[in-house]
Amino acid sequence: AALDGWDDTRLARWCERLQRWAGQTGQIVLLLCHGEVATLAPRLLPLNRACAGVAQLHPHRGALQLLLHYWSNSHGVVAQRSFGVVQEGSGLRHVAEADTADEAASLASGSDRDVFLAQADVLEGAPPLSAAWRLYDGWAGLLPAALQAREATVVLAINENAQVDALARLLHRLRRERGTALKLV
Repeated sequence: AALDGWDDTRLARWCERLQRWAGQTGQIVLLLCHGEVATLAPRLLPLNRACAGVAQLHPHRGALQLLLHYWSNSHGVVAQRSFGVVQEGSGLRHVAEADTADEAASLASGSDRDVFLAQADVLEGAPPLSAAWRLYDGWAGLLPAALQAREATVVLAINENAQVDALARLLHRLRRERGTALKLV
């Protein structure tokens, strides 16, 4: 309830401070919210640089569902996945669904094939098109994330013809270092 009263700027500052503290002390922070917090998840999604992940556990068609908006770690990014779960004793257990072998392998490998890493300029001020979109200010902000991606779509922009050579070098570096699975737009 306290976070609901905060504006987006204050929430972003709090997440960044919490992330810094966790990194400095070698801690992992998991924030659990109780009750109706449906408005909090969309506010956390744009803070993907300060939050390692956002997920929601909620009732769905008479069962529990864990909706993973995104989760990132040193192995990659997983985004837009849902899992059926059941309560067993004091814990939760994943319920195997009729997932295809490709989806299960993709999830296990930390695939980021459905993630879009883009310069904010390409959307011309529009918000991210979905939870799978990560927006960055300029090439300098985008490059570190792109150099960690495996199969993501990277969307770049130029503002003037003088940037074409620099863009070509950047694209060449991304292709050389990250391989052909990375999609460059």
